[in-house]
Amino acid sequence: PLYFLLLLFLLIAHFLAQWKDECRFLNRTEQVQFLFRFFYDQQEIVSFDSELREFVAIMEFGKVVADGWNRDELILQHRKAEVDSFCLHKKVSQSRF
Repeated sequence: PLYFLLLLFLLIAHFLAQWKDECRFLNRTEQVQFLFRFFYDQQEIVSFDSELREFVAIMEFGKVVADGWNRDELILQHRKAEVDSFCLHKKVSQSRF
């Protein structure tokens, strides 16, 4: 697909591509928010917010990537499940100490 080719092109260039997963615990951990943020050349281009339940383009050229990831049900399901598998796992681990 086109979004994959764009992402591949971005990664081939000599710039840094990285991502960051974040868990935000609001109201004393009653509400959990998961954020996936994708950076290219030190600029955030795409993010996923578990409250919005979709990828959002931050930069203009991230729109193609966000649209492609939003059409891929497996990618969306994986990111939506991160609230339970990544964030709540951390919450249980931290509550033991």
